[in-house]
Amino acid sequence: MNSQATHDQVLEFLLKTLSSLKAHDEIADSVIIDSDVPLIGDGGIIDSRSLVELLIALEDFIDEKYGAEFNWTNDRAMSAWRSPFRTARSLAEFAVSEISL
Repeated sequence: MNSQATHDQVLEFLLKTLSSLKAHDEIADSVIIDSDVPLIGDGGIIDSRSLVELLIALEDFIDEKYGAEFNWTNDRAMSAWRSPFRTARSLAEFAVSEISL
């Protein structure tokens, strides 16, 4: 499987998970869930608890789907300047770049 297909699958999973959080009133009804929705920071749609839920779900998805692990607590992930938590798209890109397929 190529990295674009993997990216698309991971992004689709993230968008479905965010939609689920919205359905459970953890994200405001007025928010449009798409690949460029801001996760944290200015205009961020999720709080810290929801971010952890999202990351654990993503970690489980990658383990089950690809048999891979990724570290979402490394220096790159914690960088405010290039944080992968800016948008759903940036988180998908980060996740794919961190796993070994």
